[in-house]
Formats: sequence, C-alpha cells, structure tokens
Amino acid sequence: MKVILLILLISVFSPQLFAQVVYKDYCNARFGFCVSYPNSFRAQGESVNGDGQEFKSLDGKVSLIVFHDGRENFYESMSECKIESYRADAASDESKRVTYKKMGEDYFVISGYQGTDIFYQKSIFTEVGMMTAILKYPDSQRTTFDPYCSKLFDSFK
Repeated sequence: MKVILLILLISVFSPQLFAQVVYKDYCNARFGFCVSYPNSFRAQGESVNGDGQEFKSLDGKVSLIVFHDGRENFYESMSECKIESYRADAASDESKRVTYKKMGEDYFVISGYQGTDIFYQKSIFTEVGMMTAILKYPDSQRTTFDPYCSKLFDSFK
C-alpha cells in the first residue's frame, strides 16, 4: 500500500519535484499547424482572422508567436517563397544579428539576437502555405529557455 501511495505522489508531483516542463498543444484549425508550448505560458487569444496566436510567459518577457506567414502569396512558387523568405530572414541588419541558420527541404530555422533578446524562428512549408513560429526571450533567461527550443520547434508541424 505504501509503495502505491509513493508512486501516486511521485507521478502527481514529479514535474514540480524534478523541474520538468509540462507542455500544452495549440493546433490552428484554419491552417492545420500545431505546436507544443510550456503550460506556464498564457495564450493571448487567436487572431481575428484565425491565422495564429501569441503565448507569453507570466512575467511578459518571453513570447512565442505562431502564425500563417502568408508570404507564399507574393511569389510564383512555394520554392521561390522558401528561398527568398530564407534570404530575407537570415540577413543580419541593425535590428538583429543572426548567429545560426539552416534550410531543410520543407523548413528553415534562424536564430540570433534582437537587442538584448534571443530569437529563434522556424518557418515550415505545407500544402496550404508558409507557417512561422518565433520564440523571443531575454538573454538573461537563456539557461531556462534554450532547452525549450528543441521541444517547441520539433513539435511545430
């Protein structure tokens, strides 16, 4: 009996005891993309046109925005959209310094600094268009949020 009680207590409280992050899923009904985000983030409400949503940390310093990017409407093909969007987003300028970039078959990833914040962007290309997710967080919170990036962006489909 004591063993069962112990197992039950560990399963209920283990996320807090072991500082595990618990995730929630957001799936966009209009465009069909999904992402997992920390359950400590608060959804800000889906946009009026239903193309995405923003999630913020309790202190408001961290944000995750996921949306239908719509840039495919400006190009002749999805291939051209991917190449030109990657070039534009991967370019460092006075507002951002890109430190990592990678293009895959149906996605690209860019990360770096925007002021004192770290940003991590993933854009994916589906049958219905270009979808983008951007996580921004203060450099001072790097040790907390760097590990989230792989879970968040692996789940972005």
